[in-house]
Amino acid sequence: NHIKDLHRVAPNAEVLNQDFLEHGDGKTYKKIVLNPPYGKDGEDAMAHISHAARLLDADGRLVALIPSGAAATRNFDAMMESLSEQGISHVLSVDLPEKLMDKQGARLKTRIVVLDKDGGGTLSPKTYDLSDVSDKDRLYDAFDDISRSEGSVLTLARCRVAGSRWAGM
Repeated sequence: NHIKDLHRVAPNAEVLNQDFLEHGDGKTYKKIVLNPPYGKDGEDAMAHISHAARLLDADGRLVALIPSGAAATRNFDAMMESLSEQGISHVLSVDLPEKLMDKQGARLKTRIVVLDKDGGGTLSPKTYDLSDVSDKDRLYDAFDDISRSEGSVLTLARCRVAGSRWAGM
């Protein structure tokens, strides 16, 4: 259960069980972790990320698992142009193995993105390519290495990946 995993690593996390796009009671958050629905060409994911960015505290951080195919990447880049004008920086991008997200036999290219509301609006993230990782243990080791060098940015994302289906692994 992903909620149990989340509470294990972040026992004080507030977990919302509602339509995220309707959430907006004026409250802001220091950290937001998303595994949004992807939709066609990542459009639903970008809508969720844009909404989440508006809910960040000053100096808040958003970590999201998103599609990374060509069309989704174009949509993400266009969204980030707009978000950068609002002081949101794209600070980290981690390409994941296609085997990670297996949807009814169709392998999906995905990545984890980390966005900071820091006022800088930077669009040049540090990137890591884990797309060739062939098993979960190696992926978790890579996450741990990245978290050691970048801070604990992938700790919660690792929980989400732990519950994903791996095709052929």
